[in-house]
Amino acid sequence: MSAGAHALDLGPAVAIVAITVGLVGLTSRLGLGGVLGYLAAGLAVGPIGLRLITDVAFIQKIAEIGVVLLLFVIGLELQPRRLRRMAVDAFGLGGAQLLVSAVLLGAALLATGAGGITMLIAALAMALSSTALALQLLEERREMTKPHGQKAFAILLFQDIAVIPMIVGLSLAGAGTRPSPTWMLFGIVGAVALVVLGHRLLGAYFRSVASIRSRDLFTAGALLAVLAVAYFMEHAGLSMGLGAFLAGVALSETEFRHELEITIDPFKGLLLGLFFLSVGMTIEPGLLASAWMTVLGGALAVVTIKFAVLYAIGTFAGLDRSDRVRLSLLLSQGGEFAFVLFAQASSGNLLDPTTSDILTLVIIASMIMTPLLLRTMDALEKRFPKAEPKLDQPTDQPDHPRVIIAGFGRFGQIVARVLTGQNIAFTALDRDAQHVEFVRRFGNEIYFGDATRPDLLRTAHADAADILVVAIDDVDDSLRLVEVARESFPQLKIIARARNRFHAYRLVCAGVEHIFRETFGSSIEATESVLQNLGYPLDAAVHATRIFRDHDERSLRESAPHQENQEKLIEIAQQGRRELRSLFEQDSRK
Repeated sequence: MSAGAHALDLGPAVAIVAITVGLVGLTSRLGLGGVLGYLAAGLAVGPIGLRLITDVAFIQKIAEIGVVLLLFVIGLELQPRRLRRMAVDAFGLGGAQLLVSAVLLGAALLATGAGGITMLIAALAMALSSTALALQLLEERREMTKPHGQKAFAILLFQDIAVIPMIVGLSLAGAGTRPSPTWMLFGIVGAVALVVLGHRLLGAYFRSVASIRSRDLFTAGALLAVLAVAYFMEHAGLSMGLGAFLAGVALSETEFRHELEITIDPFKGLLLGLFFLSVGMTIEPGLLASAWMTVLGGALAVVTIKFAVLYAIGTFAGLDRSDRVRLSLLLSQGGEFAFVLFAQASSGNLLDPTTSDILTLVIIASMIMTPLLLRTMDALEKRFPKAEPKLDQPTDQPDHPRVIIAGFGRFGQIVARVLTGQNIAFTALDRDAQHVEFVRRFGNEIYFGDATRPDLLRTAHADAADILVVAIDDVDDSLRLVEVARESFPQLKIIARARNRFHAYRLVCAGVEHIFRETFGSSIEATESVLQNLGYPLDAAVHATRIFRDHDERSLRESAPHQENQEKLIEIAQQGRRELRSLFEQDSRK
């Protein structure tokens, strides 16, 4: 047998990845979003195209995990406190949008002759917008914190929640194999247990995994937890998505929320890309050629109806005209969950394959229209500017902390207590799971995770914060965090705790302006007390220590470039003592 008889042929894999990267990059650069690139890549490499992938059903099974992970992350975002703050917008505006859009789309479908279960499934699915596309456009256009961006996020949040009962309903109504009553009972009991006890059970599980302090093990443990719960729910006939969503909700109030989000995110992104790739593989060019007028008319109807509903909702919500138009265009398309619902309905014989394919093409066409319409609006606003530029409305951002505290030991806790007393929002991060669990018992807002990771800082909204307090015990880690923050979040003002003078030297060389040495402040306070007990008036004691503090700060920054040169440090220290004595003598003469 030749040496290469069992060699792995990477050629097709390289071609698939190259085509996908190229098309996703192209559509993203054109402002059409990465989702459309994945759909085009699926069409190119699938059975209709280059036939690099022929077993579409197998790919779709794997890709379903991407949807499961997406629902888990959505669950993580649903902190009860956050949901209470957004209740009016999410359930009021989001509920009205979904209900009215579904009714009007259903009426339009009835006018074309569609009826029964087909009309109901299609209307509900097309009333949903694309979370992936809309959030990507908001982030690219830096409009997430604008009034229309916040309303859009709330509406999308409600839609994502509403998808869960839709998926479960289709799963139960379909013609697939029914689970036994016993398993159904287990599933219902399991769902209730996740809601009631999931916070404690999953929290204890992740504390055990995190205590080993292995990032790879934590990643594997996170995937195991999500997939195990999803598998159990699917086996009980209640849908994988429901299990993943409830697991996310259960963990949303634990200290692992941010770390889980960044741990799952790469897998979610890749598998969601694979999901859109599999949808692209099912596109029939022949069907598109024969039914292009139906597809185009359907897409125009979806965009027009949803635009009108969203514009009315924006008016009711008090948005100005420009923001109403942006909100309406941003959410006027169909979304990725429509693909999930169509696939679920087709597998359960609730939709015939041809109808499902046409509806999929309608959703894709509506998604193509959204970025094009937004770019057209931008061009019109540039060509016909308003007489007076619109000022941004002040927005309340309770979820975006003004301060990030990295390290929650004695130093970080004191900062946090003062901020809490002043009602200043902050997020604290610490990598010791046992310490995090302990301090959370006292009501502290702290999360588990390694603050030196840019993705964790981004998940903790460091891009919207004003100040980063570096209070990490490990000197090398604190310096690494400073480097990461200066590179990834240059707007952050860094305030750092130094363990000792040599740590302070390295922080100075790293460009940190605001440095607080661990025992320096308490030593100054003790010195003031010594002088007062020796008979100095309070103002004289404070003045003397202020002279010393200012002189020592200058000496620190002068010495920092020479931290490795002991002879130079000795010379600077001796010169500093002479200067300090001179300063005190001059002050006494005054």
